[in-house]
Amino acid sequence: MLPYDGGVIGDGESEGRIQSAAATMDERASEGPDGPYLEETMMGKGAADLAAALDAARPGERQDFSPR
Repeated sequence: MLPYDGGVIGDGESEGRIQSAAATMDERASEGPDGPYLEETMMGKGAADLAAALDAARPGERQDFSPR
């Protein structure tokens, strides 16, 4: 979960700590196997950017994870 203060994703209080998007981006500068996570991509951006990213998102291909 990301804080959202002052119209900036990543700025504000989370888990009793005040965070800034810039400092959090430095801490979380990691990339998953499928690229950066949405949380990292949206850090420091506004609600309109998040809405646009969600509108543009497409589901991945269906996979079967059940044991055979």
